[in-house]
Amino acid sequence: MRLIVYLSDFGPLANPWFPLRWDMLAVAVFSLGIYAWAQYVAPPSGEIEHLIASVPEEAPEVVLGGAGSGALDLAPEDDGRVVQRQAERRPASGQEA
Repeated sequence: MRLIVYLSDFGPLANPWFPLRWDMLAVAVFSLGIYAWAQYVAPPSGEIEHLIASVPEEAPEVVLGGAGSGALDLAPEDDGRVVQRQAERRPASGQEA
């Protein structure tokens, strides 16, 4: 995208490679190329559905820094769950505890 803008009327060139309106065509071709690449590297829909189904229904809810709650740390439990704990307040450098 940066190269397309540089080579268009919006770039610094006195004689742009992509005159007005042709730069839009260049962006469209670039976008279609990105879309085609994304379709090529995407996993099959069956694999995506399997990955979604493998997520536990009761995944832990993570809320960081809720209103007035202060800082929170995430800590792993022995059974693999991740829980929130109130973070210890540490003095800033140069301050006493």
